Amino acid sequence: MTGTKAAFDAAAAQYDLEFSETTIGKMQRNRVWQVVDAILRKEKIQTVLELNGGTGVDALEFAKRGLTVTTTDLSENMMALTRAKAAKANQPLEALACDFGSIGKQFAGKRFDFIFSNFGGLNCIDAKRINELAASLKELLKPNGVCVWVIMSRDCWWERVYFKRKNKPNEAARRSQKGEVQTIINGHTFPIWYYAPDEIEKFVQPYFRVERKRAVGWMIPPSYLEHFFKSKPRLLQSFNWLENALGNRESLAARGDHFLIVLRRNDD
Repeated sequence: MTGTKAAFDAAAAQYDLEFSETTIGKMQRNRVWQVVDAILRKEKIQTVLELNGGTGVDALEFAKRGLTVTTTDLSENMMALTRAKAAKANQPLEALACDFGSIGKQFAGKRFDFIFSNFGGLNCIDAKRINELAASLKELLKPNGVCVWVIMSRDCWWERVYFKRKNKPNEAARRSQKGEVQTIINGHTFPIWYYAPDEIEKFVQPYFRVERKRAVGWMIPPSYLEHFFKSKPRLLQSFNWLENALGNRESLAARGDHFLIVLRRNDD
């Protein structure tokens, strides 16, 4: 995980500027929070554990809703930014540097109502480690507890079309590869894996059952197209409207930039 940690430590300072604060980033995050807020209204949730929390955008949203929040990330730089934001906003939360493999040990004996992983953090581990993580998370959830994971999909039609038009066939086919794919961020190389919703459903058995799936970025484009759409705000807003109006069908979940999957602890 050394390359992964170095990459995200290096990316921390610019992450919000390059994603969280972009129009596309906000649109995609809003798609996620439509589901999260519905769960928070329905379920008796008081405690949240966040994985790959990044710069704390989601952690602060949970804290603003009066929840007890523990956020984690492999990157200490990301967690330092989160703590600074929380202090500035006067929002109490706990932010700890912790990798996926250490989650079970780090929080042994604790129980949470809700566990959250947003925007592709889980793409940094392979299928075996996802299954191991699922086993750990089941033990950290209270009975009938819920997870929401948002994962980069294997079949993003935007990416295929964009890179084919750019005459870059390797990039167009990049996500369809099974197994690890080498990625470079800020000069640091590390592996990622792309997944389909049905694969994740298989990996989390027997610890969780799937309750819901939806696309995040089916009509909303990937964030690397922000510059292209900067001069086309009405077109981007039209895509956002289409996604929210038509994109909630589970059959479309696999076709977006990301997919969201709701997992319920299996207590049978």
